[in-house]
Amino acid sequence: MKSFFRHIATLLLIVMAMGLVGCNGTEKRPKPDPLEIVSIDKVEGSLGSKWVVTATIANNTAFNLRIVSGNIYIKDEDRKVVSIYTDKHVILPRRKHTQVTIPFNATISRSRSTLSALSNLRKGALSKIKIDYSVTVKALGSKFVVKDENLSLEQLNKDFNLGLK
Repeated sequence: MKSFFRHIATLLLIVMAMGLVGCNGTEKRPKPDPLEIVSIDKVEGSLGSKWVVTATIANNTAFNLRIVSGNIYIKDEDRKVVSIYTDKHVILPRRKHTQVTIPFNATISRSRSTLSALSNLRKGALSKIKIDYSVTVKALGSKFVVKDENLSLEQLNKDFNLGLK
């Protein structure tokens, strides 16, 4: 179960990074991304408590970026299984590799959908698991929301080498 949440935490960071750079998962960029997850250093937490992800993130832009809030919904066949959210401000200094700590809460649905999602994850049926996200970011005094729906976990696994099989 802890491994499941480690993957969820990894997805949280990847989705936030995708939102900041405007990548919808299908674009291939010839140059390096302006925002890059260098490593996931630590994932801490337990069921029923808050989770904390420590990661090293490279902000290669000329601007300080601040993640104001983020929501991720993991769905199995269009039913919400896990809701992840953070409302703690995370600052990413410009042109730096920074180790950041992102606290978040995860709520797991108490339904058969959760068992189905775990089963699909174990079987490698990643195409049945979809992700919706919304990230609110501030930069240069402007606030914007980046969101996307129905991202396939299978595609994210391929694009970001999550190691899910």
